[in-house]
Amino acid sequence: MTLTEKLNNISNPKLPRFENGHAHTVKDYWYSFILPRLPRIDIVIKWHEVLKEYIKIPDAVLAFRTGNVKGRLRRGWETKTTEGYSFFYTDNYFSHYFYKLAHDGDYEPNVNEFYNAMKDKKFPVRISSPMGGDRDPHEREYAAHNVKGKNPGINISGYKLAHIIDAGQNYAFNNKILGLSEICNRYFDLGEVSDWKINPITKQYCRDNFDIPEKDKDDARKLAEISFLRMVHPMNYFLSPKSRNKGKTYNKYFLNGKPSFNIAEEAVVLSYVRQKFHERYTINNKDYFKEFLDLVFPVPDSIQEDGSTILNIEYSPDDLGLVTKKTSETKKVSESIQSEKSINTNTRLDVNDEDLQMAWEYLTNPNTSFRKIEKEILKIDSPARGGGFKSKTIINALGITAGKKGVLSYASLNEEIADASGQYKRTLELLKRRTEER
Repeated sequence: MTLTEKLNNISNPKLPRFENGHAHTVKDYWYSFILPRLPRIDIVIKWHEVLKEYIKIPDAVLAFRTGNVKGRLRRGWETKTTEGYSFFYTDNYFSHYFYKLAHDGDYEPNVNEFYNAMKDKKFPVRISSPMGGDRDPHEREYAAHNVKGKNPGINISGYKLAHIIDAGQNYAFNNKILGLSEICNRYFDLGEVSDWKINPITKQYCRDNFDIPEKDKDDARKLAEISFLRMVHPMNYFLSPKSRNKGKTYNKYFLNGKPSFNIAEEAVVLSYVRQKFHERYTINNKDYFKEFLDLVFPVPDSIQEDGSTILNIEYSPDDLGLVTKKTSETKKVSESIQSEKSINTNTRLDVNDEDLQMAWEYLTNPNTSFRKIEKEILKIDSPARGGGFKSKTIINALGITAGKKGVLSYASLNEEIADASGQYKRTLELLKRRTEER
């Protein structure tokens, strides 16, 4: 299988959603959740060798996990340096492709193939999604690199890709501790939109002839390599339940007597994973993880977690607040929905066109709300306090959970149908039929 073929089919096989679970200690969490979802050791070491060789190619394409200037994210915007190498700005979605390539294990990395994909701008730097829009029309237009990638499916399966060594801070370089913003301000200035000009031959925008002062050239190149490796290297991350977001909780644990909700960035967990990765990636007395750390200049691990710290973590791919809220009130709401929607003996909803309009709006628009749906589709008043309940109950009755909001803005309808079941799948199939008829 070629790299291009794999990237075009990166959504398959799908990452399995995990079951609701619990772990008592950091060690328990490692064995029950983290370890079973790590890529194969041999594939990760092959990626290690490929990336180690790739960053030393003089005209390599590198990347920074940054780029935001006054709301302009600049994902995939190309800059060519006078030293021959180029770089672009991106976000954590770029890392998702490397995890999925390593996780699936059906593509064997090759430095020449990877180099060509990066140089030809065929390697996706993020998933296809609405970029810029009316707020910033430059965003997608100026992206020379591929910002229309298929979705590796990490987030939609309930996960967050957790980095061990942060790509944004704590670069222990030349006896200083640097952050990425400081590095970019000094060496890789984000510039102005007007710095990017269209190339009449390639028809793509680029900031050409980016010159770094002679005294800084070596340090700048080294830091670009470090930043790139921290972001993409499969030895630098693992899957975690999603962090708390927009009032939804996917993991909850206790440290120092206080509840916390972001296990992906918990220092004791990162420290323990760091210890275990030394064990995991030591082959024939060669510690490949130490070799990786030597390449990325991290600050020392001062915690040295042994796994005994008590977390009592609960986790779920869905909102824990909804998962655990099994009250009689919820049952009554469910019963009233069934009555209102006239479910037949096969438990299939008698879905009308208005229901499907609401479903389509909710699944395709990540910025929508239940109140907006009531006002624009149901044509009813939806007050700031108490509004949205009617549309929410109907949408939930269609099998659509809170985690599916906006899912069709980055996944295709067919992909979502393939991974769905029950009432949700029936709703998606009706939506597909509706779109085909139109």
